[in-house]
Amino acid sequence: MSSDDTLQPTDASHPAATPDAAAPADAAPLPIDAAVRANLGIYFRDLEGMEPNGLYDMVIKAVERPLLEVVLAQAEGNQSRAAEWLGINRNTLRRKLLEHKLAE
Repeated sequence: MSSDDTLQPTDASHPAATPDAAAPADAAPLPIDAAVRANLGIYFRDLEGMEPNGLYDMVIKAVERPLLEVVLAQAEGNQSRAAEWLGINRNTLRRKLLEHKLAE
């Protein structure tokens, strides 16, 4: 990895990009904060001492899209309800959906 390269959360070579085949099917999922910490630890380990670049944006993008997808699905596509559950304005939700190409 060169100093200009950044490890993206969707890189197939990144251990967090694929489910852990060794994890038992009945294992309880990690709390969100513990999962983020664990994956950031893997990320820094994989950098092998190199400086991270754009880490904040990478993490926000990695977390925000699935958050929007799941909440919108649970709200059965109702953007007003989803925005309320997220604690954000409906216009903000709409903008984020467009940014993530989840709406037209």
